[in-house]
Amino acid sequence: MNHFNKILFFVFLNCFFAQEQLAQSLALEFQQSRVFEAEIFHGVDDFGAFYFSSDGVLYKQTAQEKNSFQDFHLGEISHVDLLNPLRISVFYKNANTVVLLDNRLNEINRIDFSSLKDPISAEYASTSRKNQLWVIDALSRSLLNFDIKDLKIISKSLPLSTPYISFTSDYNTFIYSKLHALQTYSTYATFIKAIPAMPIGQIQLNQGRVLYQSDQDLVLINIKTADEIKLKVPDILVQDFHLNGENLYLYDGKEIHFFKILD
Repeated sequence: MNHFNKILFFVFLNCFFAQEQLAQSLALEFQQSRVFEAEIFHGVDDFGAFYFSSDGVLYKQTAQEKNSFQDFHLGEISHVDLLNPLRISVFYKNANTVVLLDNRLNEINRIDFSSLKDPISAEYASTSRKNQLWVIDALSRSLLNFDIKDLKIISKSLPLSTPYISFTSDYNTFIYSKLHALQTYSTYATFIKAIPAMPIGQIQLNQGRVLYQSDQDLVLINIKTADEIKLKVPDILVQDFHLNGENLYLYDGKEIHFFKILD
């Protein structure tokens, strides 16, 4: 290869890798910011309602009204699942209890895992399909599909690999993060595969993609293809985030910043 051809070759390589880098990042289009003071921002549902908690009280805020739910006997709120806005699941780890709420945060039902015939020590719980919950049992280190009507375990995984970093789920898929990987499970608590990733905290599954924070980057990863795309996030100190389709909400402790993800 002569000197001129070598130059052309390296120019081609540089162009190729530059295009690859561009293809692996997505821009965000700023929509608006709003002052929002809360201890924890839990997210936005499909109808545009905002959920947050302060001092052990869960709030739902819409343009028309503000609803709340509280039960101080249960302690701190560990997780709020907004997958079904008509039946919101609220997990209290210290009380080993899940409370199910309607769309006005009225209590529908509650499950005390300690009072079951076969007690469960829940590390995490979230909404699954039909009348089921995903539950991580701390004693067996297994993922459970738990029926909230019959109060029984439908299916159970083999022990999970620990330590855990974070959990996320939708109706049919459960994912937990550990060092260097996302571990994915199917509807029947069956292990699917491990996806290489470097999450350091919160993860969220939405429409077949997981959003996670890695150092100062927010990354979207496709759980089928394992393709990663970095989001071009502005200079915001992200405390909590929420993804709903192409809508991205970033909370910095004082304001919620709303962006559209551009393809």
